[in-house]
Amino acid sequence: MDLLNSVLQSLKIIDSSLGILELAPPWGFRRDTIPKDMATFIAPMSGSCLVRLDDGTTVEMKPGNAVLILRDAFDIVSADGSPTKSFVESWTAQGLPAMGPHIERSGPDYFCAIDHERPDEHRDRLLAVAVQAEDVAESPILGVLPQMISFDEKELEPALIGTVAQFVEAEHRQPNPGYNATAQQLANFLFIALVRNHVLSNGTDRASWIRGMSDRAIGHALKLIHQAFDKPWSLQNLARASGVSRSVFAARFRTLVGQTPMTYLAAVRMHAAAQLLIDGQPVSNVCQRVGYRSEWAFRKAFRQQFGMMPARYGKSLRG
Repeated sequence: MDLLNSVLQSLKIIDSSLGILELAPPWGFRRDTIPKDMATFIAPMSGSCLVRLDDGTTVEMKPGNAVLILRDAFDIVSADGSPTKSFVESWTAQGLPAMGPHIERSGPDYFCAIDHERPDEHRDRLLAVAVQAEDVAESPILGVLPQMISFDEKELEPALIGTVAQFVEAEHRQPNPGYNATAQQLANFLFIALVRNHVLSNGTDRASWIRGMSDRAIGHALKLIHQAFDKPWSLQNLARASGVSRSVFAARFRTLVGQTPMTYLAAVRMHAAAQLLIDGQPVSNVCQRVGYRSEWAFRKAFRQQFGMMPARYGKSLRG
């Protein structure tokens, strides 16, 4: 079983937006705190810009570079020192749609801040893709990614970015039926490909499943947990299946993953249970499918994790 494949498939993308930002320097925008379930991808198509997080981390971009931003507020400016205004307010003022699974777009979003009386002036054109995930039970993937991932020409797949950019440009000029479904799939593919690229190329310094999967014994245990979380795993039989002693396994797992094996197993089960409940599965079925032999024990564990009973959780999220 492919652990990375399993974790990436656990991400359920509920909405995405592709668009073009066309801006005349000097320009600058402030994007307030991003919800933890949203990621924003920005890549210059022409011109250049700076992206800066609140902690001071700054990336200078030109065609061939890109950034993926999660969870954190940021400034995007044409040059250092450019004044900023609210991106959300400017977006709304242009009548552009918000994010949400109920939104159906007929073409790419086009955000424009240029002087139409000066058609020959220099313009910066940026490809922007926003993706919103259904982060039930805090999906294993989003929480361990850094706030900003930067990509250079060597780390980007030119054909992939080029395909997305060409699609957005063509549909901006002439929208066609079926745009929304095509754009959603393309954005989803781009996001998953970027995350996969980052995990395979860089890993992470933080204790997480990403660090754990690089270790032979712990990586094997993680695969077993994700592949068969409904089995009655114990610390002892996970250690035995991984080929190391119980004490060595427990210590190494906690060091690399940042949790005990049983805590991690419970988190994986709760993530699966939450998704099943949102999909409308009855509590009794969910209990069995995620490895609990006692419905009472499952309800207790679920309430500790989410602060409400399983049936109420599923109903509230479906609403």
